[in-house]
Amino acid sequence: MTSPTMLQAFFGFNQAMNERLWTIVMEHLTDAQFAQEDGYSRGSIRNQIVHMAEAQYYWLRGLLDVPGLPELNPEDYPTRETARTVCQQADQKILTIVGGLSEADLERIPDGWSQPVWAGLLQNANHSTDHRAQILRALHDLGTPTFEQSFVDYMEYLTPMSVQDMIERIGTKRAEWDDLLRQVPTEQMDEPVLDDWTVRDAIAIVTWKERRLIEIIQRRTFTGLSFGELPEAERASVLETSRALPLPALLDQHQMTHHEMLDAIRTLTDDDVNSETMDGLPPDVRFWKAIGAATWWSYPTFSAPLRQLVTGKA
Repeated sequence: MTSPTMLQAFFGFNQAMNERLWTIVMEHLTDAQFAQEDGYSRGSIRNQIVHMAEAQYYWLRGLLDVPGLPELNPEDYPTRETARTVCQQADQKILTIVGGLSEADLERIPDGWSQPVWAGLLQNANHSTDHRAQILRALHDLGTPTFEQSFVDYMEYLTPMSVQDMIERIGTKRAEWDDLLRQVPTEQMDEPVLDDWTVRDAIAIVTWKERRLIEIIQRRTFTGLSFGELPEAERASVLETSRALPLPALLDQHQMTHHEMLDAIRTLTDDDVNSETMDGLPPDVRFWKAIGAATWWSYPTFSAPLRQLVTGKA
């Protein structure tokens, strides 16, 4: 990846995270809460968020001598709507300008500076991440939803996935899990492998996630795939049911559910797995990421402690 491409990615991330921030601000705050003095950093949420936009213009003026950029004063934007407009304009402006820079543009050292243009732009992107973290804490204190700022997740979200690629990833991680499971002696199936969960419990949880995924695919409605987020009574019921099964029946159910899940995935198209509009999907999530959370990202959660149990080594 070239320097221009990387910087475009950083500022694309910046814009996307700011949009998530604005969604919370517009849906959960009043104008009074938005301008409420905080006493830390730049003060109110309004002051911080307008400062982020002004900082983008500051660096564009200093690094690239971009003409005609306004100077933003938070006091000029008493409402959420007026502040959002100017901040969105700043996000789009810097993203557009960075998108037109070449490697030579980025390596140039501006007059009065000792560092190349790319260093200043990177500082600006990092500056926004820093202030968003402060704003998110302030939002939390006001009782609103928040979110994690993950550049890796943002980049993964942008990456399209094919059904075949998913099946291959699932196959690789599932093979590791199945191989480890075959090495567990029958007498160790009830030994703890992760917190209070035994090997049998781990099998039941993996099976539950795959069965839930089958239902989501069939209904085309996302209902969550985290076993840990289930109500305690529901978790206990799933584990009690699996503990009551003879081990061969539990293992047969485990493998049968896996094959049924693969069959369900094969009914999807590449457009289906890259959808971000399925009912119930969290923001900034394509459906393939939900599938990954139940499969190739999930198996290693239990594979690592299972490997320790089998080998006796951490």
